[in-house]
Amino acid sequence: MKKAAALLGLLLIAPTDLTAADLSTLYSDELLTERKERYEPSIRWNFDNLVIGSLTPAERAELEPVTLALPLRGEGAFRGHPLAFYAGGTTITVPIMSVKFFDDLTLAWAYFWANGLSLEPVTDYLGMIKYRDPAEIGGHFPPPLEALGVAPDAWKTDQAVDDVSQKALKSALVWIMAHEFGHIYHRHQGYVGVSAEQAQNNEAEADRFANKIMRRIGVAPMGMAQFFMMMAHFDPSPVDFKDRAAWEAYLANEATHPVTGLRMAAMADDLMRAPEDFAATEADQAAGAERIKYVAQQIRGIGDFLMDLDIQKSIAAKALATDLSSLQRWKKSGRVAPAAAEMAFDGYYTGTYVHDLPGEASEQLDAEMHLSREGDYVTGRFSFGLGEGKINGIVQSDALFYEWAWGTAHGRGQLVVDPSADGLEGPWGYGDSSDNGGTWRVQH
Repeated sequence: MKKAAALLGLLLIAPTDLTAADLSTLYSDELLTERKERYEPSIRWNFDNLVIGSLTPAERAELEPVTLALPLRGEGAFRGHPLAFYAGGTTITVPIMSVKFFDDLTLAWAYFWANGLSLEPVTDYLGMIKYRDPAEIGGHFPPPLEALGVAPDAWKTDQAVDDVSQKALKSALVWIMAHEFGHIYHRHQGYVGVSAEQAQNNEAEADRFANKIMRRIGVAPMGMAQFFMMMAHFDPSPVDFKDRAAWEAYLANEATHPVTGLRMAAMADDLMRAPEDFAATEADQAAGAERIKYVAQQIRGIGDFLMDLDIQKSIAAKALATDLSSLQRWKKSGRVAPAAAEMAFDGYYTGTYVHDLPGEASEQLDAEMHLSREGDYVTGRFSFGLGEGKINGIVQSDALFYEWAWGTAHGRGQLVVDPSADGLEGPWGYGDSSDNGGTWRVQH
């Protein structure tokens, strides 16, 4: 991986030996050519007007002209990687395949979100690509929308799907191009002869530069959380190494672009510094600032959870069990609509999972809970986007007292009915505690 990164210079995400297959044939040349005609005018306009256009005269004077290349696929070692955006010399490369892949994933994510469905199939698909051998699932990996069973024109029939997916795609692409421009602006010299520590410092500097550009534009980078979650599912993680020492050695000596807790925390802290700057072009700037705070929480949560070995084991195990039919399980989810729910603590709920961090601000993640009640006994599952956990409990005095398990983590919790919101809320905890972890707030 280090050698490959040295060949092409400055990358936002580098391929890993863990990717199961060359994905260069995920899309046909014909499709990518058609997509290039559609994507290129918008991408170039955003680059010229939002990235270059946001530079000060002094910043422009320091640089030679920077060009933007949009080949159908990445070059060399990155031809088969679906999220390879990079810079070398004074050229930023944005492969059309990578744009299409991210576009498909954001469309699927928006479709599931708009229909109140679990978002897990999206990350399950990414995990499957990382850990599964394509020979085990028919010989090749299908593109995201086909694998997930989402219609390519889903954006046409639901305005919310179109709005959410396009905001995520466009804001993420502007941020990515600004990040790569940051490498050029700060004259980062690739990774040949550069220590892993310096390479990671370069990434952090490029992250800050991209955030600065987004502040100047006055637009919230709403697609960042989705993009970093996707990156995290491709990057090496602690569970991919024989032990913790090997993982630490990798971070110290080889890793140039790791999605670590430190990087995500730094990103979140930078977003939280004057979040209203990102909402300068919005009619409701206060609401825009709150959205940035939410994005920051999501990004911090990615770092915290994905660097946890137990969580990583759960993700890897789940990926190895994922096949194409399971990716479309949402079509048979048995979701209970509000009108069909006849008992408390029974049915499908969505809402928030709040994790309290000692000495730090709490983080909040989108979550779902599916409960099945028979008499006073309740079983179910829950998810906040990183694998499913299980719930077993009993209803007593109008409250559900339960035990939960997620990977090797476990604990207890309590839920009560919130009639004003047609939902449930209550604390959860680790081990023998039922309230030292955070809170659930979910609705039918």
